[in-house]
Amino acid sequence: MKTLLASALALAALAPAVAFAGPFRVGERVLIGNTHDTGTVIEIGQQLADGGTMIKVHLDRLGLGFPTVGSWYDTKVSQVTVTGTAGSHVGAPAGAPASPARQPVMTAPMLPPPPTLASPPAGAAPSAAFCQQLIRANYPPGGADQRITVNFLAFQMGGAQAHEAVYANDPNGRGHQVRAWPIHARYTVLTHYADPNADDQLRTYDANYLCYKLPVGGWVVEMTSRAPGGETAQYIHKTR
Repeated sequence: MKTLLASALALAALAPAVAFAGPFRVGERVLIGNTHDTGTVIEIGQQLADGGTMIKVHLDRLGLGFPTVGSWYDTKVSQVTVTGTAGSHVGAPAGAPASPARQPVMTAPMLPPPPTLASPPAGAAPSAAFCQQLIRANYPPGGADQRITVNFLAFQMGGAQAHEAVYANDPNGRGHQVRAWPIHARYTVLTHYADPNADDQLRTYDANYLCYKLPVGGWVVEMTSRAPGGETAQYIHKTR
């Protein structure tokens, strides 16, 4: 299996924000197709192996307070589309489905992050905990105004298999043979907002990955497919 990648695709700490990456710009209005939320792009992250871009969006439902608070989205997986420039829309665009009903539920536990694991030595197989660490690194923990917690619900890891890693800038379309470990992971990403009036968001993901070491560089986990309905969102009311 051939997959376009570059060393920047490693699911590690998100790249510093830039004014423009791919078709998205800071300040643009967007629609999150999977959840029907609308908002404004406030930060651009890394390009991903699936062809999408990680962007941070301040959702309209959070209101005008804490304008730097937002959620990260893979633009391809979450079906993000640009609807206009900042200030060009208020609320959802005409014809967009209503946001999912927000029912009061018990707040998900805020688990402390696990200790950081060192990369496996040369030739060694990665542990499940190390591959979870690579997936978790794609969701920055947040700051004073929000906190993000990743919790794995299911995690199955298979034996090593051959995989051809093809670099995006390789004109011949040939890459390097690597050993890759297939993964099926189901996990939640809880975004807890400091604003007492802002509902927290709990997103559940169900996807398949390959974990492998680049011939030159570090380890990556590459998403290869997502289960049907593999991204869902739930809104959590704070107790007032």
